[in-house]
Amino acid sequence: MEINDIFSISKLIVKKKLKSLTDAEKSRLKQYEKEFPLSKEVDFDYVVQKTTDYSNIDTGAAWKSVLEKYKKENNSPLLGFAILPMLKYAAILVCLLGLGYFFTTNYRSEQAIPKDAIVLHLENGDSKIISANGDAKILNSDGVLVGVQKENELVYNNDLKSKRLVYNELYIPFGKTFQLVLSDGTKVYLNSGSSLKFPVKFIKGNKRMVFLSGEAYFEVSKDKLHPFIVHSNGIDVRVIGTKFNLTSYPEDKVINTVLVEGSVQVYKRNDPDHKSTISPGEKASCDKVKHNISISKVDVTQYTAWTNGQLVFNGVRFKDMILKLERSYNVSINNNDRDLNEEVFSANFNVHVDNVEDVLYYISKSHPFRFTRTGNKIVINK
Repeated sequence: MEINDIFSISKLIVKKKLKSLTDAEKSRLKQYEKEFPLSKEVDFDYVVQKTTDYSNIDTGAAWKSVLEKYKKENNSPLLGFAILPMLKYAAILVCLLGLGYFFTTNYRSEQAIPKDAIVLHLENGDSKIISANGDAKILNSDGVLVGVQKENELVYNNDLKSKRLVYNELYIPFGKTFQLVLSDGTKVYLNSGSSLKFPVKFIKGNKRMVFLSGEAYFEVSKDKLHPFIVHSNGIDVRVIGTKFNLTSYPEDKVINTVLVEGSVQVYKRNDPDHKSTISPGEKASCDKVKHNISISKVDVTQYTAWTNGQLVFNGVRFKDMILKLERSYNVSINNNDRDLNEEVFSANFNVHVDNVEDVLYYISKSHPFRFTRTGNKIVINK
């Protein structure tokens, strides 16, 4: 998309808002929409580069240029209702200046965020780094207190006077976990490499809906009038009040829902009429490839022990253990021992006590191998 295209599209959009598009302009706008779908065409680095120049524009000179442009196109003095067409160009100028400000401030701040930081994305597009050992107050775009963080827990305010549904999103990097209390009192324990999008305030009369990527343990506050629904990678988990663990990392082939207490319904989002109901001590596994849901009895502690810093492996192949070790310790493991991949192990570790070298050393006692670590990269050889 060229700058000329941006100006042309801006002008047409403004005219559309003013309901003054001609038939020819309507056709042209439709063509632009086909040629430049925003989700595919926006090159953020390009926009930042170009709009940095816009943010430094001499607005006085720019306004003078707009006046001259108007006089040339209309050949008439700027009097009375003639100011209305003028506002169209002013709106374009303001939009471009605003676009420059938005991308140069927000996008640059995104680039400055460390990869290993816990990040809270606010409804206005701002991002806030959360220090797991610190305290902070979370304010909305109006400056109103919506949440309070104390060390490893963030608690949202249930007394917020709002009827507008807005979302925040909390991202947890590899090597860290975090606790979140939603405005209804629901407790969420987020595992490493996970994110949760949630309402700042649940609205009366609406379902309580959140969006998960990764793994989380939920203790849902009971509310029969407002079911709690977790959306995750094409699967929905519907509850009223219960405790359950949901594992749904994008790279996993299976989405697992393990029930500790209460009752939940699991179903594919595109097939809500076919629900699978599970009881405490059961696991609902949704195969992403086969698109089916199977139910089995399990030891729930194997799936919830991570909330206490425990890593529990019970008959797990090493190649499957690698993913959990990478997430828990924020490392990259390259295994050159192919035979080791298929070996099955059962063991318990504590991430607060045992480092990743301790874990690998213990495993090497059963299946001998050598490993080296450089920074966050680990290489395993026979």
